[in-house]
Amino acid sequence: MTKGLIIEILCRMNFKAENFHQGLYQHICRYEAQALKWYQKKSDGIPHPFYSGFDIRDSAHKIAPVDANVFPAGFNNLSAEDQNQTSALMSQYLKKYAPSLKKILLLTEEHTNNLYYWENILTLKTLMEKGGYEVAPCVARELVSGERTVSTATGQKISLQLLQDVQGDLIISNNDFSSDCDLPQDRPCLPPLKMGWKTRRKHDFFIHYNKLAGEFSEIIDMNPWHFQIKTELFSPFDVTSKENLKTLKSQVTDFLKELQTPAPSSEKPYLFLKNNYGTYGLGITTVSDPEEVLSWNYKTRKDLKATKGGGGVRELILQEGIPSSLFKKEPFSAEPVIYMVGSRPAGGFLRIHEKKDCTENLNRPGVTYKPLSSDRLTNDYKIMKAIYEWIGRIGFLAVGEELKQSG
Repeated sequence: MTKGLIIEILCRMNFKAENFHQGLYQHICRYEAQALKWYQKKSDGIPHPFYSGFDIRDSAHKIAPVDANVFPAGFNNLSAEDQNQTSALMSQYLKKYAPSLKKILLLTEEHTNNLYYWENILTLKTLMEKGGYEVAPCVARELVSGERTVSTATGQKISLQLLQDVQGDLIISNNDFSSDCDLPQDRPCLPPLKMGWKTRRKHDFFIHYNKLAGEFSEIIDMNPWHFQIKTELFSPFDVTSKENLKTLKSQVTDFLKELQTPAPSSEKPYLFLKNNYGTYGLGITTVSDPEEVLSWNYKTRKDLKATKGGGGVRELILQEGIPSSLFKKEPFSAEPVIYMVGSRPAGGFLRIHEKKDCTENLNRPGVTYKPLSSDRLTNDYKIMKAIYEWIGRIGFLAVGEELKQSG
């Protein structure tokens, strides 16, 4: 038995599922001053994206983000308290970034008829207006329907303008730039176009995140395994090529073997295969047996071709599967989502799916949302919130490193 494995076993003995969160919270509190000092120093050295969001999986022994969104689109899912916090943080950010700012052009998606997305836009508009700004929702090109008015989930209306037809001081994008987008050169855009899914890669984020999670773990005297998420790149990917799938199977085999040592004996290791660039839960499947790769049915192959804006899946990441085990005794699965504004936690919510098990992708049709403060989460909201906010902070640092390296 290796020294590393002995340390891992001892670590798990100290943090069993029933007391893991309590023990982790105690470590965070004990080393909070050192952790905040580290966080401030790291924050000072990177650009601050306007906002970001992190999908988190919590298995009651391992907590890590499984996706990072630089154009988050679920502000309508935040509680009233979190929305107030978000509005205040946005105002603070914008006053520092653009002291003379008066009018914001809120750039939206054009492809969607999702009423909840437009509820998110209405919420964003309201939150920024509370800071005293004029906010004009815009699209970069005409909607498919040709209409300029859209409805929200609560039956309210939003009037949209073409970006090139309206004047404003700053563009704030809630369009994730999955496809090419021409923006006016005379107005800055937050987050910048270069952070869109046309150019951004998930693999880059997780390289930065895992390094930072290791540093954080050392500060709070915890094993980094509890926060890191093993992630590898597979490129190029061609779901129609048998030879390519054989190569993928080989990498999946090695990947799963490496997961077997740290995984608790009660859980079978599995992984997610994900599109290296993309959003909306597209291009994702799970694998627990390498043979599955060579026997994918039509539906799975179709899923691995699906991308927002088209273009197909050309690169994959292999990512350690973390079961979402918040509600083991309930007939649904859930995962927390944390939003950041600049470097500050702004709030969060639960993504809930009653027809998916704890190992599956929950960002699929049938999903519902509840505020993070929902009594469905836990009897000790303070503990869970503090833990998830630290995951959000580390995620923010990783996105900031991405932004810094993009030039």
